[in-house]
Amino acid sequence: MSIRRKLYSLAGGALAAEVVAYLLWRPTMLRWGATAEEASEPLPGDDRTPHPRVQSTRAVTIEAPPE
Repeated sequence: MSIRRKLYSLAGGALAAEVVAYLLWRPTMLRWGATAEEASEPLPGDDRTPHPRVQSTRAVTIEAPPE
């Protein structure tokens, strides 16, 4: 096997690994910090784009009184 073919094989394997990692990690990134309930609730502005191609909800919990 030539060196060029080995390099192409390694590059293809690395690219495939990156694609798989991206596909596994993306759903988590689109809901970072939000519960399933929070991610499924309608939010202000949802009526402006009734069928979005991408939907993401991120949340932060702050342990403090509302005041």
